[in-house]
Amino acid sequence: MKKLRCENCGGELIVDEQEEYATCNYCKTKYKLNEDKTITIKLDDDLKEMYTDSYKTAKKVITPMFIIVPIIMIVIFGAMIFGISKGVSSSGKTDHNSKLEMHKGTQSKFFVNYLLDDIVENNKKSKRIIVVVYNDFNSSNPNEIVNLKQSLPNKSYEVKLEYDSKGYINKVILEDIN
Repeated sequence: MKKLRCENCGGELIVDEQEEYATCNYCKTKYKLNEDKTITIKLDDDLKEMYTDSYKTAKKVITPMFIIVPIIMIVIFGAMIFGISKGVSSSGKTDHNSKLEMHKGTQSKFFVNYLLDDIVENNKKSKRIIVVVYNDFNSSNPNEIVNLKQSLPNKSYEVKLEYDSKGYINKVILEDIN
């Protein structure tokens, strides 16, 4: 038998050569022993139980994630690829409307330019055409919308949106703010 000191209370630890653990007779702190019977890790029962429970919980949560996350990624990328190949957005109305709806309300020319760029891109790629209305201007033609964008005065505009019967934006109205 070897005699060691407890790191917690300084009490004498008696280590049985046959055992893997040593316990302090005074404070009951447990120690894991190396093959040469020196102390490697002090184990508190509460901490050991906490780490064991945490490991088990993490394993229950993380293991399914290795299955679920790849499946979600495959579905998302598949939907994106399918949407691109069909020339239609994979998320439908939400995707169609979201880029435009963030420009609703009072906007500077800077942000109206981005809105018009989004409409030009949409009208070139999508079957859901958006008409732009500004004073005498009323068109869905991408080239005409680009010309309007270049001719707009540098000021603020009120941006209004109109929707078709299925809830898709089909008209953007720009009004001067006086």
